[in-house]
Amino acid sequence: MRVAGVSIKSGQVYVAVAEQANEPHLLSLPIQPPIRVLANDGLDQAHRLTDLADRLQQDFHTHNVERIGLVATRMHANWKYTSAYERVLAISAVMLAGVELDIPYEEIKTERIGKAVEHPAKDLEHISPTAFGWDSPPKYWTAGGAEAFGATVPLLAS
Repeated sequence: MRVAGVSIKSGQVYVAVAEQANEPHLLSLPIQPPIRVLANDGLDQAHRLTDLADRLQQDFHTHNVERIGLVATRMHANWKYTSAYERVLAISAVMLAGVELDIPYEEIKTERIGKAVEHPAKDLEHISPTAFGWDSPPKYWTAGGAEAFGATVPLLAS
């Protein structure tokens, strides 16, 4: 089964596609390095949502994703409306892409991811890339890719 882990940081969407690893030292087997998908700022708000959903849908379809897991928001005090709005737009795009392809979607709390990868929930951006088969961190690893790949682990286990 192929799954997509999704992490959203500052309105930017990081997607990790993986499948079950056959090697016991790997948490999951990456299909590709993490990618970053951005909302198109040149569009009005409604079209930004549908454009982002369309681009996510293309990636999910291309990689034959069967489940989507979004890294849940950790509590943020004093969020500005614009920051919260960008996150909600990105979450909505992920859900819309999943619905359009009839792919089950779930939000995964960081505590559940932390248990699955045996790493502190508050520090998921520092999961070792070697746990996924890379010798060094791929592009976007610390920006959101590590959390996205972390989300693939409980998805594959359930």
